[in-house]
Amino acid sequence: MFQYALGRALSIKNNTNLLLDISELGQNDELIGDFIKRGFRLELFNINAEIASKNELEKFKLGINNTIKLHLAVLGVKDLNIYYKQITRLYDKRLHSLKANIYLDGVWPTYKNFKSIRNTLLKEFTLKEAPNNINSRMLEQIKNSNSVALHIRRTDYIFKKSASQHFIHLDNGYYSKAIEIIKEMVKNPIFYIFSDDIDWVKNEMQFSTTDIIYCDINDHDHGYEDMRLLQNCKYFIIANSTFSWWGAWLSEYKDKIVIAPKQWFQNEVKNPIDINLNEWIVL
Repeated sequence: MFQYALGRALSIKNNTNLLLDISELGQNDELIGDFIKRGFRLELFNINAEIASKNELEKFKLGINNTIKLHLAVLGVKDLNIYYKQITRLYDKRLHSLKANIYLDGVWPTYKNFKSIRNTLLKEFTLKEAPNNINSRMLEQIKNSNSVALHIRRTDYIFKKSASQHFIHLDNGYYSKAIEIIKEMVKNPIFYIFSDDIDWVKNEMQFSTTDIIYCDINDHDHGYEDMRLLQNCKYFIIANSTFSWWGAWLSEYKDKIVIAPKQWFQNEVKNPIDINLNEWIVL
């Protein structure tokens, strides 16, 4: 979603088409070695993009002239095909100044890349299909309560070496402190728990509140339904995960409160990140 959002912002700014490279994605999410090979899910949303063909992708192979082409693009030379690899997690001003055909290679985890098209993304990151009966009932319950989405990301963060060495592990202390802050600021909050390991959370997590509802109605392949539920909550305790980040960012509740972890990655000293919004509470 971060990749799409940046691409969409650039396509609007430059009045051009957005093409998506899904050649590295699977049909469904599956564990391969130490990482998850993600399935393509954006087709379920009202996005405005096409799938890039093999011939179109061939134009952007990294070559010895790529650095030269970047300099020419900055000078305003048009009709260049540039392969642009992410070099920072922060806002990359140069990227937004290029007038060329660009292949974006990276995650681009900063809202500053697309904050100018928020209204467009609010429309396009909506699901095409209406929720089924069980999701509709929970959605109404969420909308009619002081709902707090609390997200716990585990699975690959815990059990996969590359992920566990990359991401910070959030402990009970983070969630306990966040819950107490919400209880001080919100009257009669109901905490809706979202997780990719919901059974473990039920059995192992200790919460300092009894006003809890576990969101366990959707399986792994229907995580997009969980995102719809999550983003319709009024308040948020997110994990260092783009899943709950997007749920919180897409929320249109005018008085929303978002609590987010201050540190997301192990290597933030050398490779800083700018993912949390200024109005969010960071712990």
